[in-house]
Amino acid sequence: MSSQPRPCDRRTKTATSGRIDAPGAGARVGRAGAVALTASLLATAHAAPSLQIEPTLSVSQTLTDNVALAATGKTSDAISRIDAGLALRSRSGMVQGRLDYTLSELFYARQSDRNTHLNRLNAQFDAELVERQGFVNVSASVAQQAASAFAAQPGSDGVGGANATEVRNLRIAPRWQGQFAGAVSYVLSGNYNLSSTRDGGQGDARSSGLSLHLGNARSAALGWTLDAIHQHSAYAGGRGTDSDRLLGGVNLQLRALDLQLSAQGGYERSNLVTTDTQGSSTWGAGAVWSPSPRTRVVGQVEHRPFGDTHLLSAEYRTPLTVWKLTDSRQLSTSGNQLGSGRAGTVFDLFFAQFASVEPDPIRRAELVNAFLQSYGIDPRAGLAPGFLSSAATVQDRLELSVAARGVRSSAVLTASRGSTRRADTLSAASDDLSGSSRIRADNLSLNLSHRLTPQASLNLSCGWLDSRGDQALQSNRQRSVLLTYSERLARNASWGLTLRRTLYETSLVPYAESALIGTFALRF
Repeated sequence: MSSQPRPCDRRTKTATSGRIDAPGAGARVGRAGAVALTASLLATAHAAPSLQIEPTLSVSQTLTDNVALAATGKTSDAISRIDAGLALRSRSGMVQGRLDYTLSELFYARQSDRNTHLNRLNAQFDAELVERQGFVNVSASVAQQAASAFAAQPGSDGVGGANATEVRNLRIAPRWQGQFAGAVSYVLSGNYNLSSTRDGGQGDARSSGLSLHLGNARSAALGWTLDAIHQHSAYAGGRGTDSDRLLGGVNLQLRALDLQLSAQGGYERSNLVTTDTQGSSTWGAGAVWSPSPRTRVVGQVEHRPFGDTHLLSAEYRTPLTVWKLTDSRQLSTSGNQLGSGRAGTVFDLFFAQFASVEPDPIRRAELVNAFLQSYGIDPRAGLAPGFLSSAATVQDRLELSVAARGVRSSAVLTASRGSTRRADTLSAASDDLSGSSRIRADNLSLNLSHRLTPQASLNLSCGWLDSRGDQALQSNRQRSVLLTYSERLARNASWGLTLRRTLYETSLVPYAESALIGTFALRF
């Protein structure tokens, strides 16, 4: 899925003109310039109306020397592309959120049978149906991604040969909350998740759930919780699984240490690892340490019938940087493994970094998008590689991400190592994990941007991906370099020129591709 805004603690808002520690005057001037740029973008975001609709249109021409991504007998071609988009922002009223949709039409000069259209959607809305009680969150996405981890991954333009497919995701999560006699708080929530692909079959999955959470209504040093959770998931070509959990827990807040501790235990019935539903005990523990609004460390561990899961994350922000380290093992019941367990895209990193500038998530998303656009940075860059699955999986992932911005330059580095295995080992569904017990992937991405003038930017994006399974043929390595020059011609018009070089190494069909891409874009 593409990246989503998250609520932010109001304590994180600080004045942009506040003290910035720096060893020298040059660093102070540089940071002051970056703050001035941020303030300008922020003023633009706040000046926008509460409901904003923005159509977009872009035309691009791609000249490639290997349109079929073939190992031998390469064929060149010219690809014309028209992108028509619509952006919607709502920042007040009963419904708040954002929607970005783009329809792309591709026309091939020499091979018209390749002509196609692509959809891209990223939507996130929150609605308050009953004041302070009834809420619903709706999110949806449509994107191009790889069907298999053992073939070439699609590029940022979504074009990736036969391995690229359109994946659609929908999530609906209603919630009703309140209190009993001012002493006990309750939250009754549900969720419905749907994943599907354009071709159908592999990757198609749905899940639904219902949960009831009880706890003490007033904040206290020592609190209690009681949770009842039901979850169902089913896959096309696979089988359905159910789980029911009843958990009781305690929470301890050590305010002097900025530390929160929690522990829970209970009982779970599930048929995820057995043909018949069986029950067993389950337990978990967690800790959250927040010594400052810019520092947050989270640790969680949980024992489940399919195995143990954990999450360890650390995030530290400065006025101009953000550092994130994540180590996790998670259960996934989605048929789309794109970016699961990841720490974030370029958008996610700068969304966290801008928290001290703009606490409101919707306004902050606009601020980040304006910042990335001014530097010519793809907000989806850094997204972890993915594949389609037809059964529940367990994903291990270790990721380090760093983002920094200055007066005229920015840099983003993401390094990750992950592995995926089936949690439902009884499933006979066909996917990459049918012939491999585990899929491992190492990913490294680097993005460097520099503003040559207030209107022109230069961006360098480098990617490295190594995927492998149990068998010798289940191994590949992909390298890509993109150099982009972009310039704003007017307030709502811009153009860009990109040089792309991709190398794909595998024992089956290795290939090399070079391309030149020219783009002209309008915002109305």
